[in-house]
Amino acid sequence: KSTPFVGSTVAAGYDGPGECLQHVYDMLPGTLRPGNASSGNWQMFNQTEFTGDKAVGFQEMGWVYVPERCQDINQQGPGSAPCKLLVRPGKCAPPALDVAPDVAEFANYAQANAIVLLSPCLGGAVDMKSFPHASDIKQGKLDVYGQLDHNYVQQSAPHMRAVGKMIRRVLGVAEPKFTSPSPPAPPSALRHEYD
Repeated sequence: KSTPFVGSTVAAGYDGPGECLQHVYDMLPGTLRPGNASSGNWQMFNQTEFTGDKAVGFQEMGWVYVPERCQDINQQGPGSAPCKLLVRPGKCAPPALDVAPDVAEFANYAQANAIVLLSPCLGGAVDMKSFPHASDIKQGKLDVYGQLDHNYVQQSAPHMRAVGKMIRRVLGVAEPKFTSPSPPAPPSALRHEYD
C-alpha cells in the first residue's frame, strides 16, 4: 500500500501495482498476493540491440526480473501454469542503476505469482532534430500519441518495435520481418457507355 499521492512521496494506502495486476490478469480481488523479490533475480540487459541506431528515448540498459520458478522451464513441472509476462516500461532512475520507483513493487508480485517482469528503461537520448515534438519522450515516457511516429500504435513504430523485440527475446520467438505495404493500385478509369 505504498503507492504515493500524486506529486508526493507519502504513501496513500493504495496498492497500485496489485490493483493493476488484478485488472490486467482479470483476477478476483485478493487473488494475487505480493511476495519478497530477490535481488538475485534481477538481470540488467543491453537494450541497444533492440532499439537500433536512432536516439528514440531508450537508455542503454534495461531490467528484467525472473522469479526462480520461471528461470527453468523444467522447474514448472507437468500440469503447472506457465509463467506470465508483464511489460512495465518507464524511466529508470538513476539511469541504468535502478528500476523505476514502482517497478520494485511489481517485482514483489512477480516473485509470488510466477510473472516475468520486463522493464525497458526510457529516459535516454532523443534526437530532437528528427523528433522535434518529442518532449514527453525526452522526459522518459513511452510514445503513446505519436511524438516519434504517426503510426505509434503499430508494431513498426520506434517504441513498439523495440519493446516487441524484447518481448520476442523473452518468449524465444523469432522476429517477424516488417515490410511497408505496397501502394494501392491506381483506380481504374470509370467507363460509361452512352446509348
